[in-house]
Amino acid sequence: MKIKIITLVFICIFKICLSQVAVGDGYFGTGSVGSLNDDDIERLKKTTTLFVVPNHEKDKLEEYRNAITPIWFFNPIDFLTEDEVASYKKKPGEYSYFFVDIYYIPYRGDLFYNFGYHLPYLHKGKKERLLRVAYIPLYTEFKAYQVKVNNIKEPDKEIMEAYNSCTVYNFTPAHMKCFLSVVSANLLGKTTHWIQNENEVIDDTKTLTDLSNDTLFIPNYVNSNPNNLDESYGIAGEKELMKDYKFKYKFLNAEEFENKIVNSTKPMFVFTYSYVHNNQKSYTILNPRSGQIIYSHFEMNNKISSKDFSKISKKIEKVIGK
Repeated sequence: MKIKIITLVFICIFKICLSQVAVGDGYFGTGSVGSLNDDDIERLKKTTTLFVVPNHEKDKLEEYRNAITPIWFFNPIDFLTEDEVASYKKKPGEYSYFFVDIYYIPYRGDLFYNFGYHLPYLHKGKKERLLRVAYIPLYTEFKAYQVKVNNIKEPDKEIMEAYNSCTVYNFTPAHMKCFLSVVSANLLGKTTHWIQNENEVIDDTKTLTDLSNDTLFIPNYVNSNPNNLDESYGIAGEKELMKDYKFKYKFLNAEEFENKIVNSTKPMFVFTYSYVHNNQKSYTILNPRSGQIIYSHFEMNNKISSKDFSKISKKIEKVIGK
């Protein structure tokens, strides 16, 4: 595993950054020095993308295959475990890989780390550079971040052991169907959006009108306190959390969420949420069938509250004229 050190400023090539899902070589920044050229796109498209299922999820490999294959349109895709990937890496140019990696973030003299699911790409320019094509921030139990970082030059075995012992709330077949539908759609469309755009409605009036008449499905961990944080972090109960949301919604437990999203055969609206260790939250409303982003939000904050759903509700009300 290759550890990457990131700072708060990036110069990026081919940028498509979405709340909850980033596609492009940047996470925070908005600067651009060009774009991935047509040859790069064609080379990437001719690879087979390998979805590497982490060891702690390897018993669900076929579930990931069944959830993701119907929504991945960019190039051929296959599924394998971490233990199987080594032999494929001997064939550069034939394969691209989604895999779990660690990002170290220096901030105000401290060093934080976060986990992400990445798709890197070898850019063929004047100099070959390994770029990140896609990034999905992973929302883990807080105990995954309790390892003291002693060495940032090599992977820290203890960090990955902590990760593998934790629940990862947004690494499931249903969540990855949502996220990879966005990656596939945006790679095909070459559209751009940055993760730090706050309170941004992405899609058109018709889709927001459809949302006003449909149900917003929300995973139940949004309405809980899974990391046992101090009460000052404030995770609201369902009634308090949704008191200002004026439209239909339904919280789903883990099993219900998987069944509903994976087996969906029609457009639907799904709320996904992530909190990462260095005080960032992001959430998205999307359609996992098409990869459409309807609404996205990023904020340097450590809690989700009724204010978040109030903002969403007001955006919808404004569009439909209420």
